[in-house]
Amino acid sequence: MVCFALFGAGLLVVGSTAATMSAPLGVSHQACTADIKSLCAGITGQEKIRQCFLSHMNNLSAACADDVSNRLSVVKECATDVTGFCGSVKSGDGAIAKCLKGHLQDLSRPCRAQLAQMAAPSK
Repeated sequence: MVCFALFGAGLLVVGSTAATMSAPLGVSHQACTADIKSLCAGITGQEKIRQCFLSHMNNLSAACADDVSNRLSVVKECATDVTGFCGSVKSGDGAIAKCLKGHLQDLSRPCRAQLAQMAAPSK
């Protein structure tokens, strides 16, 4: 349940227009903006854009697909840490990420490693 909730939170779209639908949550603005604009052009409403994005997972650019994959790896590796340290935090506006950052020294080794890998600059 926690993984599903994080995945859902991770793919929420922050806005409903082309100008503001730049980040399925948590998904990198730079990596997925063009994909969302091209694959879901004309679609409005946060939930409809999210559904559109999910329906086009096989059509994502390499950069966006890599970003989504990295974020899903964080969800997998950090699910126990999120439950343990941030279970009472309401998701949205990066609240879970802020909570994890506040507990960085307490996080499991796999979670810290995945977060570090995701934070590393792309090659």
